[in-house]
Amino acid sequence: MMVADEMSNLASVYYEMGAPEKAAPLYLASIKIIEAKLGKTHQLTATMLNNLALVYCESKKYKEAEALYLRCLKIDESALGKDHLQVAVTLDNLARLYMSMEKHNQAKQYRERSRKIKQTARDKTE
Repeated sequence: MMVADEMSNLASVYYEMGAPEKAAPLYLASIKIIEAKLGKTHQLTATMLNNLALVYCESKKYKEAEALYLRCLKIDESALGKDHLQVAVTLDNLARLYMSMEKHNQAKQYRERSRKIKQTARDKTE
């Protein structure tokens, strides 16, 4: 797992430097290791899928990003519940992606669902 962490950390550096073409293969390798060790539905797998999807968005590889975000959403909902704040984060990421793809109706649906989750969380803390 240490190797996966190091690859992920380096991928983050490349992403932050504006070099998504160097980040993507490192995230892919990290995901393979994590899936082999922890499984395809583990929360850490979802986190790495999200990170790779961000890289794909930056590279305008929207279809690839969409598939990863949808997989991440499925893992989040299964592991954490449909109303968890992490689900809202993934929904926001999907909404931003759909806006980039000019799929405004889909973006609106995901953004609204995210907003409801966040509002419910706020209501519980007040």
